[in-house]
Amino acid sequence: MLWSCQKVPCTMVLIQEVNEEPADQTIQILEKQLAEARQRVQELERRLSEARNAKPKAKCEPAAGFRRMEIVEASDDEDDEPTPASTPAEPFSDLRVEYTLQGVEQAKQKANTLFAEGKTSDAERWFSKALWVAEESGKVKEVPETLRSQLHSNRAFARLKLQQWPGAEDDCTKALTINSGNFKALYRRAQARFELKNRKGALDDVEKLLPELAKAKASDKEALELREKILALPSGQKEPPKQEAEAKRNSPKAEMPKPKSPSAPAPGFRRMEIVEASDDEEDEPVPATGTAEPFPDLKVEFTVTSLEEAKQKANTLFAEGKTSDAERWFSKEPYGWLKSLEK
Repeated sequence: MLWSCQKVPCTMVLIQEVNEEPADQTIQILEKQLAEARQRVQELERRLSEARNAKPKAKCEPAAGFRRMEIVEASDDEDDEPTPASTPAEPFSDLRVEYTLQGVEQAKQKANTLFAEGKTSDAERWFSKALWVAEESGKVKEVPETLRSQLHSNRAFARLKLQQWPGAEDDCTKALTINSGNFKALYRRAQARFELKNRKGALDDVEKLLPELAKAKASDKEALELREKILALPSGQKEPPKQEAEAKRNSPKAEMPKPKSPSAPAPGFRRMEIVEASDDEEDEPVPATGTAEPFPDLKVEFTVTSLEEAKQKANTLFAEGKTSDAERWFSKEPYGWLKSLEK
């Protein structure tokens, strides 16, 4: 019994010591974790205070030669619509032309009237505006090829008068591309190429033109005279480089050249202009309606036959030494040609 009484207290002491040791360790661990947590809270409070008091930073500037851009990711459901092509800039915005076939015809007639009045520069602008509406604006559909060819040929005529040789040649080439039977454009291109000292190109055009004039039973005098001038050019002369021609075409001087005196015809000849008679073609610049008729005492019918008779009458008077009367008949003849084209 004595042994048992002594044994129990000993056992209880051992158990108490074992249980007390882990409790002390747990307290130490918890106290340590609490201290660490307090440090983290203090650190977070410090960083929060700094963030609140900090001033917003200015955006850094891009390096020289670069610019700031923003990349935006397109949404999957966003429609990728093609961007429509921009309309070419409208030239001569002060000239009003309706975007219809009738509007193009009216612009052409306006240009013809200005040309007949001697306002060549204004006529060239109207021809250019009519061509832009017909070919580049995209707003007028199905413009007849004959009309487009006539507009290019007429503008070439105006540019020849303005001594814009490269532009005249380019217009004639376009007119012939549209309508290879436009022989006025062929003759005018030969003139432009002659002025550009393009001997081969000018001679080729004249050689193509002469047989066509023979078929039409039209006078080939002007074409033959031009051919002689072309043959007088140096045979080794080549066509000027394309870059040079483009530079001349775009040069401000080419827009408003100084007028040159026309070269005098050879002795025994007089200067004339080839005019292709046609009952249904209206592609020549003609005098405005109501132009006063010169020499009303000289009667000439507006027909090809009567005009030929007027020319013969003038030649006869000239041969008889009646130079003044001959000059009046020669002047009457071109007026008749213009009136016949006005039909």
